[in-house]
Amino acid sequence: MFPDRQEALDDLSLEALCVRFQLTPHGDGSFRHSEPATDAAAQKTEYILLPAAEYLPWQRCDGAATLHHIAGGPLALSLSPDGHHAEAHHLQKHQHVEIDANNWHTAETLGRWSLIALTRPDATQIEPAAENWFPSPMASPQGSA
Repeated sequence: MFPDRQEALDDLSLEALCVRFQLTPHGDGSFRHSEPATDAAAQKTEYILLPAAEYLPWQRCDGAATLHHIAGGPLALSLSPDGHHAEAHHLQKHQHVEIDANNWHTAETLGRWSLIALTRPDATQIEPAAENWFPSPMASPQGSA
C-alpha cells in the first residue's frame, strides 16, 4: 500500500485519503490503518493521518522504528531518548527518521494534514505515555545556574 513517489496525494481531502489508505478514526484524533507484516523481515506498517490541531500522543516502541512522511504539510517530529532531553525534526514529503528503541516520540502536522507511516518489527510493542505527559527538563543541581 506504500504509495508511489509520483502519486499525487496532497490535493486529496481527508475523506479521500481515508478511503485510499483504508484509514479509520482513532481515539487520539488521528486516522489509522495497520498493515500486517508480509515480508521476510516481518516489518509492520501503520499509516497515520494527522489532521490540523491533532497530534500523535507521546509513545515509544520497544524496538527500532522508522517514521516516513508520505504526503501533506510538513511534520514536526519530537524525540526524547530519556524523558528529559528532546530534539525536534521537521520533515517534508518523502523524508524519514529512524527512531531508536525505547525513544519517546510524538508528531504534529504543520499544515492542513500530514500522512505518515510508522514501520517497525512486527513483534515490537508500543507503549503510550501517560495522558498529558511530555519530556521535562532535569532539575539543575543545587548552586548551578
